[in-house]
Amino acid sequence: MPKTIKGIGNIYNIKEMAEQLGASEVTVMRHYRAGKLRGRKVGKNVLFTQGSLSEFLENKDGDRTKRKNKPKPKQAATRKPAPANKPLFNDIDQEKKADQKAQQEIPTLEGAPTEDELTAQGEKAELIDALKKAGGHREDAGKILGIRRQSVAARMKKHGINFPSSRSKK
Repeated sequence: MPKTIKGIGNIYNIKEMAEQLGASEVTVMRHYRAGKLRGRKVGKNVLFTQGSLSEFLENKDGDRTKRKNKPKPKQAATRKPAPANKPLFNDIDQEKKADQKAQQEIPTLEGAPTEDELTAQGEKAELIDALKKAGGHREDAGKILGIRRQSVAARMKKHGINFPSSRSKK
């Protein structure tokens, strides 16, 4: 069952995302690694937002035209030389300018959480769940998350989590 974080919506792990897409976990990871599905790595887990799921489903239909079996057009045997009066990197400069212009035109929502804030909230929720399952024991929580005990302690400090351990000191 996906976790719901106020202001973000649902957060899915790989298994839950596979269920939502009707695909295998391996396929979800392939899409994540290819950059088609946005997610954030937290420990050994990858977390996805509802927005990344919606974005993937919207763009999924456009990607269907790219098939592996599609015959490739034959390329000319020789390359045409670049025109002498134009610089070789003109296209790259134009791309950079277009990217800069696009970034300036992107509207921002005041008060909306940034991607880093969303990741931090997801990481904090994942850490708290692991600590609850481990009864507050950092080493066991680290094993659940796939990270070291010291990393659990550092993340607890980063997020301001003070979780008492159920184990007594000898």
